[in-house]
Amino acid sequence: MSKLESLEEELKRALVVVGDEAGLESVRVEFLGRKGKLAEAMKKLGELPVQERKRMGVELNEVKEKMEALFGAKHNSFEHKKSSMLAESEWIDVTLPGVAPAEGHLHLTTQAIMEIEQIFNRIGFTRIPVPEVDWDWYAFEG
Repeated sequence: MSKLESLEEELKRALVVVGDEAGLESVRVEFLGRKGKLAEAMKKLGELPVQERKRMGVELNEVKEKMEALFGAKHNSFEHKKSSMLAESEWIDVTLPGVAPAEGHLHLTTQAIMEIEQIFNRIGFTRIPVPEVDWDWYAFEG
């Protein structure tokens, strides 16, 4: 019985030290995993006489339930902490006005001009925007 109690106390000490979910998972594997300390204790049940095996089996199951409850409580505290941090970082003010979706598109001719301009820019030419309609002063008299 003292070994089972010491195993439970060891789990409590390990859970106090754990600081993140990865560490929590390694503690879970160490104690509750297939090759963990609790599984090793259960393997030793086969070596005991029948009457003592029944009593130790009941005690082992109680300790296992306590250990799983301790682990679950620590896991829930991490989940609560993560969800509260998420709530703070992703806070949205639903009373603000929304962003209107963009409507319309460029004219096909404008799109073609922009594509041609990009091609000429890649081969070294530059486009200088000028007025498309010129006054007769600038075209003939100036």
